[in-house]
Amino acid sequence: MRRLSLVIAAVVSLAGLSACEPPPPPMPGGIGNCDAPPAPSVDWHNCDMAGRELSNVNLSYAKLSGINLAGANLANANMYGVDLRGASMIQTLANGADLTDATLSDANFTGATLSGANLSGTNLTGVIWSNTTCPNGVVQSTECLRTTAG
Repeated sequence: MRRLSLVIAAVVSLAGLSACEPPPPPMPGGIGNCDAPPAPSVDWHNCDMAGRELSNVNLSYAKLSGINLAGANLANANMYGVDLRGASMIQTLANGADLTDATLSDANFTGATLSGANLSGTNLTGVIWSNTTCPNGVVQSTECLRTTAG
């Protein structure tokens, strides 16, 4: 029994979760096509894409609500107009990503790196900021300014 407890604790730790805090429930509406390749307007809502290499991809207008992108590499990705409501962006690398006009409400950006990203026109209602590297390179736990220029 002790071995099982240690395994569970290790899995929880690797997932970036606290043993006391369960992961958020999936967004309503089932699950998207998680096997689809990255492309504009792809439907990956509620998919687990943690740790994926997605740098320089075009995900413009993608349906990504409730997605788990924890630890993913989204550097220089085109994410114009994406729906990231309730997404887990924990420790995600999104340097230089274009998130113009994206819906980021209730997303978790704990430990994420957004250096040089464009957040112009984004909806940031309810976003969790904690130890986040903002587009201007400043690490903070309050709302990031929306552009690299601040």
